[in-house]
Amino acid sequence: MRTRAVKLRWAAGFAVVAAALMLGVPQAVGQHAAPPPPPSPAKTPYPAISNATPGNVSQEEQMRQARNVMRQKKLVEQVEKLQELTNELHADVAKTDKDVLSLDVIRKSEQVEKLAKSIHGLMVTQQQ
Repeated sequence: MRTRAVKLRWAAGFAVVAAALMLGVPQAVGQHAAPPPPPSPAKTPYPAISNATPGNVSQEEQMRQARNVMRQKKLVEQVEKLQELTNELHADVAKTDKDVLSLDVIRKSEQVEKLAKSIHGLMVTQQQ
């Protein structure tokens, strides 16, 4: 009996955290609608030592921008999936009895946690 109550409290707490995360996510998605302008290239103190040519720099910059666009698309898709899962989890938790927690709720909460960590990883990668 006691473990079920603990699991139910854990799932409810996790649902609250996921809902709080979701309230901030639409703002973050709206802010990153367009990729930020690339930073200006750093000047090297000894340009003769650098083996990068202007043609290579522009190609590298294009590759970096393409990676950022792909990362942004993946981030938006995963945030939408997270929102869908948290809505389903919220509905499932509302359906459960106070003494019983279904395995489906536990599995969905684990999926939400895994997806949230994945989104966090993408955001950290994007910041660097």
